[in-house]
Amino acid sequence: MIVGVGQVSRRPGGLDDLHDPVSLMAEAARAAADDAGAPGLLERLDSLRAVESLGWRSDNPPGAVAAALGLEPRDLVATATGGNGPLSLLHDTAVAIAQGELDGALLVGAEALYSRRVAKAGGGRASEPDSPPGTPRILGNAASGIHEAELEVGLALPAHVYPLFSNALALAGGGSAAQRDREARLYAAFSEVAASNPYAWSSQKLTPDEICTPDANNRMIAFPYTKRCCANIQVDQSAAVIVTSVAAAEAAGIGRDRWIFPWAGTEAHDHWFVSERIRLDASPAVRQCWRSLRDMAGVGADDIAHIDLYSCFPSAVLIAADEIGLDPDDPRRPLTLTGGLSFAGGPGNNYSMHSLATAVTRLRAEPGLGLVTGVGWFLTKHALSLIGSAPPPDGFRFASAQPDVDALPRRPVLPTGAGLPLETFTVVYDRDGEPEKAVAAGLDSTGARGWVQSTDRDLIAALLSDEQVVLP
Repeated sequence: MIVGVGQVSRRPGGLDDLHDPVSLMAEAARAAADDAGAPGLLERLDSLRAVESLGWRSDNPPGAVAAALGLEPRDLVATATGGNGPLSLLHDTAVAIAQGELDGALLVGAEALYSRRVAKAGGGRASEPDSPPGTPRILGNAASGIHEAELEVGLALPAHVYPLFSNALALAGGGSAAQRDREARLYAAFSEVAASNPYAWSSQKLTPDEICTPDANNRMIAFPYTKRCCANIQVDQSAAVIVTSVAAAEAAGIGRDRWIFPWAGTEAHDHWFVSERIRLDASPAVRQCWRSLRDMAGVGADDIAHIDLYSCFPSAVLIAADEIGLDPDDPRRPLTLTGGLSFAGGPGNNYSMHSLATAVTRLRAEPGLGLVTGVGWFLTKHALSLIGSAPPPDGFRFASAQPDVDALPRRPVLPTGAGLPLETFTVVYDRDGEPEKAVAAGLDSTGARGWVQSTDRDLIAALLSDEQVVLP
């Protein structure tokens, strides 16, 4: 069960007050131990498990955190790239504890990319923590999520790929204007949640127009997304979660008012490359994971009081909500507990640790069930975690939904999409807010997918006007 959570969100005061991921993780770990109310708890833990940091490359992140805390755990684990990593750590830890392999573990992650930005602006350099010797076990698939055909047209950044999903939703629904309005309303509601989150990087409430209208502080990134629709990784944030067995919690003197129970977890990845997926406005992996989670726990979507869907971009939220059967416009049950990665902050791979910590705090105050999700790469890797204020009826259960996803058909990938009817697209903008290029996908008569990129102004104008387009 989860017995302690800690979060840190702190702007540096200047070049003499810069942060690094290890110091932030150590601070969050101490906060989690304080939250559990058990002096000496960190020293009792068998395992230290760290999420990979994007801004700090290390062969042994958990070892560095252990050294900073003066700990010598017998088990060290690190994650592969992906925002699913924190929940994968929770699942792996809960299984190990249920099987008697561990008594307790610290799960932690951090980013200090804002400090790096401050250092660069001031002509300095942020410090790089030492990486101690040792080789932790790596949890997760570390393979690249980018197909060579996608690289050929410059699709390497999440901010250029997730708009493709948004426009696929638009082309399948009410058009670009309706889709932008829907996403702007969603993220305006998220900003309102962030405004009441003491750990949020931004506490500014925004209107739908302020979300989707470009201006000097909200430039276009890739149509239809402005900056405020994109995850904000320029943060100094950390979160930690402590998981123990019941016996270990009782031995440490942790009060029962601190206990929150993992109920069930599922994981799967959609077909690894975007190019091979049958539809770009859906996620079979989320669908199958939710079915597995629902069946294991014996609950439905209406039984879950607290929800945080991974929100790197609006399309990720809307697709997951549709697959699970959640209403994104229900004001009684927002789809974020923190405010999301754009407003609460998007600390690289570690956002879901913050949403998990926030869910624990919420469940202590408002008992019931909470659902937290995580996503890696381009709607590729998925993890869903169900936690509750009461013990699960049958103990923690975990299942992979991968066999069900792997059985689904894949699209062949063409060397080019030239001459094909449009399936989806985005327009990438430069830093001055001017359209730079279009990237689009098309399908041939056999269902194979091809990609094109173009700087043709007439094509860009046609795409942005919702016209029917055949790719050049």
